[in-house]
Amino acid sequence: MTATGVDRNSFPQEAQRWGFEGWVSTQFDIDARGETHGQRAIVAYPPFVFTDSATGLVTKTRFAATYRPGDTLGCGSFTQRVSYDLPR
Repeated sequence: MTATGVDRNSFPQEAQRWGFEGWVSTQFDIDARGETHGQRAIVAYPPFVFTDSATGLVTKTRFAATYRPGDTLGCGSFTQRVSYDLPR
């Protein structure tokens, strides 16, 4: 992983106001250039609270480029868990 989509606005403000913490298991494909495609939430807790934020984060995530003949898919169905924890 060379870059993430995490910034100071990554934690949804409404969830933060409510005091919600949670996680989302995401899945996506990585092309030979290291860009992600087909971002999707597989399972989330609590449901629907963090899914949009998590898929947005993995959309901005970048991986190291790899050589693939014909610029084909570098990795299919990569799974990554995104956790949301309130500051202590």
